[in-house]
Amino acid sequence: MKVVLPEDLPNRLDGIELDMQDGFGAKQSIKRTIIKKNLKGKKILDIGCGEGEVSMGLGDITGVDVSEPRLKIARENGLKTVKADVCKIPLNEQFDAVIVADLIEHMQRPYDLLMEANRLLKPKGQIFLETPNALNFMRFLQLLFREKTREESPNHLFLFDRISLTEMLLRTDFVIDKIYYYGFTFPGWRFLTARLGKGKYSNKTKKYKVKTRNKNLDKLSLISKVGWVLGRLFKPFAYSLLIVAHKKGD
Repeated sequence: MKVVLPEDLPNRLDGIELDMQDGFGAKQSIKRTIIKKNLKGKKILDIGCGEGEVSMGLGDITGVDVSEPRLKIARENGLKTVKADVCKIPLNEQFDAVIVADLIEHMQRPYDLLMEANRLLKPKGQIFLETPNALNFMRFLQLLFREKTREESPNHLFLFDRISLTEMLLRTDFVIDKIYYYGFTFPGWRFLTARLGKGKYSNKTKKYKVKTRNKNLDKLSLISKVGWVLGRLFKPFAYSLLIVAHKKGD
């Protein structure tokens, strides 16, 4: 098993024009870059595809989601779509690769999700599994200085780190190939990103909005690069991790 970090990452989004080039846009770009770098087949299933930002243009893509409005946009982005429960996908064909990005932490039955992904893969087919890192730097600080701490998103039902996620993959008949860490946050990171991107940050809601135009892309690109460098230096505490694995085969 090789632990690596993304290199030669693009300064801008990889073929995606989004209104925001903040953390969300950079994150999508990194995921696409990692997948393109490791992808060995062209027939791909994107489970929990949303609007298709991660997988569009990577090959023959079938996207699965429960949201029809999102699937409509995914079709506009070139995906074939299936509206279904992601743990009970009404397909019998087998795929070269399965993408599961920003999904498993929302699932009540994460093992069922991985078993369904395994079922739909060809022998030695790939899975790209991405989720927030349970032991990111901000949460590490919270654990040091607070007796009680909670996940920042109420929609995240489970938190995973490298150990728990690799164990789940191994128990669902996957073999780990590579592990990528990316993104790094520290106190004031979002405020700094918003300020340099000429956005607005609200101390009341702890949220920020970045309205980015072309002249601001280089500034935010620099901030993203700083985040990648810090993530490389302190990879166990990076904000996200993405595991590349393959299905056991004959």
